Amino acid sequence: MKVAIFFGYFVGILGFLIISLLHSFPVVLFGGFVRSFGTGIVWVYSTTLLLTLVPNEVRGRTFSTEHAGFTLFGAISSAAAGLLIDVFPGIPEMLRWMSLPALLPAILWGYWIWRRPVR
Repeated sequence: MKVAIFFGYFVGILGFLIISLLHSFPVVLFGGFVRSFGTGIVWVYSTTLLLTLVPNEVRGRTFSTEHAGFTLFGAISSAAAGLLIDVFPGIPEMLRWMSLPALLPAILWGYWIWRRPVR
């Protein structure tokens, strides 16, 4: 799962870059599918890894806190996208720049799994 999370980040970034082409509606739909596939891998596998590490007594609270954080950062990213529409000259440029912040957790996660052997 740890290696799949690493590749899931890059699949999500690839989906964003496909969407940014805005070539046609089917291309945007395909990019959205690819992006959702990548982010789904990251979210589901990371939650599964997290919940396997915590004791049973706090598993529900851990899941609800993780889900609340996911919802909060989803709202923050939506607000940031709204602000970025005013900053960038076009939507394709904005979408390309929005894919860059996903590189940071991908690089950090890759470094972490590289430093620790996968079990």
